[in-house]
Amino acid sequence: RIFSNIVPAEKAVSDTIGTMAFHESIDSGYSGAGNPGKAVKRNYNVATITVDSMNLKKLNVLKIDAEGAETEVINGAINTIKKLKPFILCEINEAGTLAPLERINVITSLGYTPYIFTRAGVAKFEKYHMFNYNILFIPNESIDYFDTMFNIKK
Repeated sequence: RIFSNIVPAEKAVSDTIGTMAFHESIDSGYSGAGNPGKAVKRNYNVATITVDSMNLKKLNVLKIDAEGAETEVINGAINTIKKLKPFILCEINEAGTLAPLERINVITSLGYTPYIFTRAGVAKFEKYHMFNYNILFIPNESIDYFDTMFNIKK
């Protein structure tokens, strides 16, 4: 292992501990618990955990790519997010039961400001566009430092 502080687990992260149905799509980018949107190769159950159940002492970055289940991952990480205030890098696309802006609002309501990656660098999020999949959420208490570090105008 290259990083001794990363421990892989063959489990899905959600808002409950248990099992959930998983749909493996012929296009792996569409595999997940929700409607795969593409032809399904196979279905099976996977074990689920919550981020909160891991009892983490430190978390600098939480990366979420859950194909529409971002809210479930966040709900299972609420206590960890409030306590450790990690940067959150979250892919948000059209998949899911909540609209993209609703999922963005779930995270901003926890005291975060969203940013997007552009060809020119990092910029504050202004409006959702289907090509801005990866959104970086910075804890509000880190905004001044972050804006200075990336020369983001207010």
